[in-house]
Amino acid sequence: MSTAKKIIRIYSTYKLSLLLLLIGIPVISQLNIWSQTMMGSIVDHIAEAEQWIHLAGGYGAVMTLLFLAKQGYAITEQRLSSSH
Repeated sequence: MSTAKKIIRIYSTYKLSLLLLLIGIPVISQLNIWSQTMMGSIVDHIAEAEQWIHLAGGYGAVMTLLFLAKQGYAITEQRLSSSH
């Protein structure tokens, strides 16, 4: 019973952090998929300057979001591991 109480206490204390970790996994995965798809589009349209520039801008935005999501995930993991 003491193990169940510890688990319940951890969940109740760190609800937001655990929720962020659970949401972070699919968000990071989706951003990885988008970045790979966009990179393929950039390669396909490399000869067309106007489309290439717009695709590169979108790719830069997705990579920035991916970086921020990964950093947020890492910070949340560190906070959870250091709190015990």
